[in-house]
Amino acid sequence: MKRLIRRTFLSSALFLSVGVASGCSDPEGEQNNTPIECVAGQVGCACTSASTCGDGAVCEEGMCVGVAVSGLTISSELARSCEVLLLESGSEILGATYADGVQGAWRKRAPNVALALSQTSDATLPAGTASLQISGDPSGLSIQEVSCFDAQGVRIDGVTASFE
Repeated sequence: MKRLIRRTFLSSALFLSVGVASGCSDPEGEQNNTPIECVAGQVGCACTSASTCGDGAVCEEGMCVGVAVSGLTISSELARSCEVLLLESGSEILGATYADGVQGAWRKRAPNVALALSQTSDATLPAGTASLQISGDPSGLSIQEVSCFDAQGVRIDGVTASFE
């Protein structure tokens, strides 16, 4: 029994020492043998105790990860409102903001995300009409369908959307 307890203790001590020694560090710091400690809340480090991160990062599974931002642009100058269906695959939309003069809303039913955009005046939807905050690989987000309408509410054929 004492032997089992001693093995468990030694295994735990070894595990902890390896875990502490392999904490966050800067690759350049390792080359100089001066590891740099992670600061909770920074990208690549643990989240804060309140599960938050700084500098636009998000807390995922206890770690702070960076967020990509991608602008959505509509191809037609006639479009005053659009509905866009997106597919998440290896990425996740965390939020959206809209250009001046544009109202928008988004809803998610994984893996699909519906985005609705509307110009508040009779003007073209600007480039970067919506900025999407994306976690994960931004290339995993694809545009599945686009439906846009002119100032009279008539559907416009052939309209596309693209990411900046």
